[in-house]
Amino acid sequence: MQRWRAWAAGLLVALGLGAGAAGGWGGHRWWQGKQQAAELAAAQAAARAAGRDPTVPEYVRDAAIAHVVYQPEKRHPVEVGADQADHLVQWLSKRLGAQLYTPVLRDYGWKLVGGRLLPASDDPSVGDALARAQFMYENDLGERFTLYVSTGAASPQAPVAFRLTRRTEGGRTTRSLYWIDGKLAYALSGDFDEKRLRVLADLVHARMGMIARAASSP
Repeated sequence: MQRWRAWAAGLLVALGLGAGAAGGWGGHRWWQGKQQAAELAAAQAAARAAGRDPTVPEYVRDAAIAHVVYQPEKRHPVEVGADQADHLVQWLSKRLGAQLYTPVLRDYGWKLVGGRLLPASDDPSVGDALARAQFMYENDLGERFTLYVSTGAASPQAPVAFRLTRRTEGGRTTRSLYWIDGKLAYALSGDFDEKRLRVLADLVHARMGMIARAASSP
């Protein structure tokens, strides 16, 4: 009887410890979620104070600025050219800590110019990622669009949904379509109309999905 009581007491202690551990982990996750929500609210308040749309993630604004800065460049539009595309993708994938892809769009008249590594700003919507990537494409008319990529998306399980924003500066309007797919957040920016930008975003998203599926197949 005493042996049975000792066994029962041990079981109760074990169950108590398990419940305590589960409660502790649950509490940690609750606190972490609350902290992230507070950081996001603070970022949105700062955006309102600066006269920006608080619903647009900071990385999208960074993408538009990077597009405006590098798109007009004639001699140095990218850090690594398309002639080193494999190295470019490997390097940026390593720096961002996620597998990136550069879809081939030649059949639609667009060729890869190259890409570059960019620093990340403080953006709670995509976590604490420190590095971001920008890829640039160009057509025969000299038009360009850029694809900006960030890791650490806050809602990796969310369905893909394209959202549009625009930035006008000096009489020039840059439109960006942004979306989250898995753990990666994207912003595609260009100086053309919304309809054309949406066609490009759909194309880029579809091609990257094809590459990812092909890479993961046995």
